[in-house]
Amino acid sequence: MSSEGQSIYVLPGGRELALGNDLTPDQVQVRLQEELAKLASQPLTPRATLGEAPAAKQESINWWQVAKQAALPTVAALGMGTAGTILGGPPGGAVGAGIGGMAGLKANEMLGIEKPGALSYLAAAAGPWAGPVARPAMMRLPGAAAGIQEKAVQQLPQIAESVRPPVPSSQLYEAMTQQFGRLYMPVGPIRQAAQEMAKENARILPEFRDATATRIIDGLQRMSQAPIGGIEFETMRANGRQLGRLVGALDETSSVAEGVAKRAFRAVREAMEAGATQSGGRSAEAVKALKEANQAVKQEIAEGMLETASRQATTWVRGQPQVNADGLLRFMTRHREEFVDLVGQKGLDFAQKKAIEYAKLPKISGGGIGPIKLRNVIGGGLGSAVGGPAGGVGGVIAAEGTAKLMESALGRAMVRGIISHAPVADQTFNVLGHLGRSVLSEAND
Repeated sequence: MSSEGQSIYVLPGGRELALGNDLTPDQVQVRLQEELAKLASQPLTPRATLGEAPAAKQESINWWQVAKQAALPTVAALGMGTAGTILGGPPGGAVGAGIGGMAGLKANEMLGIEKPGALSYLAAAAGPWAGPVARPAMMRLPGAAAGIQEKAVQQLPQIAESVRPPVPSSQLYEAMTQQFGRLYMPVGPIRQAAQEMAKENARILPEFRDATATRIIDGLQRMSQAPIGGIEFETMRANGRQLGRLVGALDETSSVAEGVAKRAFRAVREAMEAGATQSGGRSAEAVKALKEANQAVKQEIAEGMLETASRQATTWVRGQPQVNADGLLRFMTRHREEFVDLVGQKGLDFAQKKAIEYAKLPKISGGGIGPIKLRNVIGGGLGSAVGGPAGGVGGVIAAEGTAKLMESALGRAMVRGIISHAPVADQTFNVLGHLGRSVLSEAND
């Protein structure tokens, strides 16, 4: 520091020394050394210790003011963000939160709480997009596929649950029995199918007969031996569900058994339909109740088949579960006739749409060419482009480290949480953003 004709030097301890500007630099250094020697010879005290700097003045943040500044923008952003999420998903939530945050800032200004600048309004509008933009980027990090696929496997049962009847068939049957008594299904379609398949099977030498197909035919023949009154609904329901599970469990290698099981399954469905459409002295209410129960049985059969398909569609790659979406789609295509009859074309379309969504998910890397992995090639290439050979090595290390973190139990849990609670995560970051802005605004005042 200097004034007219002299310069002021601050010595340790806060003492000031004024020296004339006519002194040469060497003379200034001599004088400073002399003064420092004098200070060193003095007794040391807590307030005059050699080298001790004066304490800096501590500025305190007014947290009450911080809370007032953040309150209205946060509440408005949460309210508008929630409404936007309901109407338009995460993008709608970001738009709503931005509008709400800016409205809250304007309210603060009108109430005299603060005077937000243009930058504050810009941050309120753009801040809510941090989550929707960052989440997809995070899902593309090396190793993120492990958590994504793990969550997909957990969600697989939702495909089967989508065709579950609103009321279980057993409950409908119980109510139907109490109101109309026991209802029976005609045995004609089952008897005809059993006779046809038995004749075809008899033409095949015993040594060449398929054991599973033979058991199915024998079971169908026993069902066809029911009394003239027909087969009780509950018996038909139990056998229909078992045949549905059998059709779903038989793979493409058991073509003979699968074909027989499908024919038997079709015969049971035809008998159920015939029982629900014939008059036979039944009232219109009884026929309606029987149709509802039959449809519930069909949906339960489809649910069981899709549960089987979901179990078969879970594979393992390097110890991590992964959805085999291609296998799931093949299963639905192979049993298209059954699914359309059980749940209709819309039900099948929904299940196939979900399977296609699974097919678009990133796959867990099974490795690479020898010790080389694709993520290392990409990381090394990007690093080399930025920082040369050293950057390439750093890129490989960064890619491998990121992958290991994302594939760990913590990384997988984080990915699952983001997928499950994306709107909550977005709103949480939005609230923290408003609090952070308020703290910075108060600290700078």
